[in-house]
Amino acid sequence: MIGVYIAGEVKSPGFIQIPEGKNLEYALNKVGGVTSDADINSVDIKRILKNGEKIMVAKKQETVEYEENSSSKVNINKATKEELESLEGIGEKTAERIIEYRKRNPFKSEEELLNVIGIGEGKYEKIKDNITV
Repeated sequence: MIGVYIAGEVKSPGFIQIPEGKNLEYALNKVGGVTSDADINSVDIKRILKNGEKIMVAKKQETVEYEENSSSKVNINKATKEELESLEGIGEKTAERIIEYRKRNPFKSEEELLNVIGIGEGKYEKIKDNITV
């Protein structure tokens, strides 16, 4: 069993225990599903969850605020810590480092994310299609 925290636009947010190897869709069902205000496109429901993850399901309006050209990508210059944590492999510490980095040097391209400590080629490859500046 692993423990994950599900928050945002879900019916019963909180910390839950699920069998290892289960995906986000399974976890969302365990918390009663998403609310009618949820932007289900803000998360990858087929992604296998890892122990200790925190998943934030965004509200439709919140996602629109960060959208660029009507895409559902996370804007790394504007995203909240929770939105950054919704990216695969980005935890609390890495999200904080991204925010600290962009305060000093706003991102001009997605590739600049590689300058943040804790983001290597592998992690970048997993998230590059889900981010924008």
